[in-house]
Amino acid sequence: MDNKEQPLIKKLIPEELAQKISVESFYFESKSRRPILRVSEPLDEYTEKTLIGLLGEDLCINQVASQSKNPEELINRLLEEALLKKATDLHFDPQKESVVVRVRMDGLLYPIYQLSSSLYQRVLNHLKIRSRLNIAEKRLPQEGSFSHNIGENSMDIRISIISTCFGEKLAMRILLSINEFGKLEDIGFPSSLTSMMQGKLNKKTGAIWVSGPTGSGKSSTLHVFLQYIDKKRLHVISIEDPVEIYDPQINQLSIVESMGLTYSFLLKKVLRQDPDVILLGEIRDPETARLTCEASLTGHFVLSSIHAKDGESILLRLMDMGVDPYLVASSADILISQRLVRKVCKHCAEEVLVSPYMREWSGLEKMMKGRGCEDCYYSGFRYRTGIFEVISLSSESKRVIADVNRHAELNECLKNDRWTSLKEYGLNLVRQGKTTVDEVYLSLDS
Repeated sequence: MDNKEQPLIKKLIPEELAQKISVESFYFESKSRRPILRVSEPLDEYTEKTLIGLLGEDLCINQVASQSKNPEELINRLLEEALLKKATDLHFDPQKESVVVRVRMDGLLYPIYQLSSSLYQRVLNHLKIRSRLNIAEKRLPQEGSFSHNIGENSMDIRISIISTCFGEKLAMRILLSINEFGKLEDIGFPSSLTSMMQGKLNKKTGAIWVSGPTGSGKSSTLHVFLQYIDKKRLHVISIEDPVEIYDPQINQLSIVESMGLTYSFLLKKVLRQDPDVILLGEIRDPETARLTCEASLTGHFVLSSIHAKDGESILLRLMDMGVDPYLVASSADILISQRLVRKVCKHCAEEVLVSPYMREWSGLEKMMKGRGCEDCYYSGFRYRTGIFEVISLSSESKRVIADVNRHAELNECLKNDRWTSLKEYGLNLVRQGKTTVDEVYLSLDS
């Protein structure tokens, strides 16, 4: 352990015990203030119980450094913990004298380990080798991937490395190779709209556009839509950057811009493959936008995402990319905007009063909120669900979209076509005790 950390542990436990154990790091989690003790040698039962008695029952003792000479075993331990916590990412943040390991759960990061710089360097070199990266390069950003198995779980790990003032920062995205796709209700989609969506998803032409900020679950929603399509009898192709959700029943293509495999280039080639359904990961440029709209009018059903704030913004974004308003009106059927909100932990939920400002904004007096417990890692929340705005375009709205001179009427027309709004759906979840007013407010502010 660094000498500067030594006084902290000595203040909390007797000196003879501090000398007996090989402490590598000791710190408190920022939110829960849970004490984290990392030791280099396995502790005997008596010593472990003594430390828990001195530092509290919530003491977390990480005894992984005894295996630190083998970086692979440490990586296995970290990935096992991430899998257990249903985490999506691992972050290794270099600091002046150590490296903090944080895990992303439900959209937020929580510290779980603190590594010495020398141990982290061995871990980083091992991951570079597995990802076929340049082990000698320490200044330029690098990206790679590798597969990893834990029991019956197969994972694809995507790694990104950038250089910071304290060394190389590593981010690991954890993707399960086999995904179990649920129903629309499983992702929080309004159950009252399921039958309407099933009817739209069985069409042979048209387009469904999904919008939302980065990390709002757009790709997951698009792949859940595919579960309502007869993939055995229809030819389904997806173009994504990169492919993160694998589906063995469809043909999936990945963008490689360095080789010229862009969305527009691949979409042109895919249209010659006689597809029935095309899933496009994202609309980024004018040519892709135009080709997508044209494809939805020529015997193809298109599912795609686009960065826009809400349903109306989807239409304006497409027209801003240069797509003819008539083409936008003819191709679009359903406009969906979505966000993700954290769910209140079931194990520590209690009824509380809504703050005065939020009460005025929401019109609600009370809500359920988690106190914080071991099951939710003292955050008060566990897992996430979606909130949705769904607009089914009517014939009148399509006429307004096609006529440039009537665009001032667009907002009023879409109000009549809107099945549910983001705020309305989010507050309905608050009434059901599934989330908080604050979560809904923050998600709509993004």
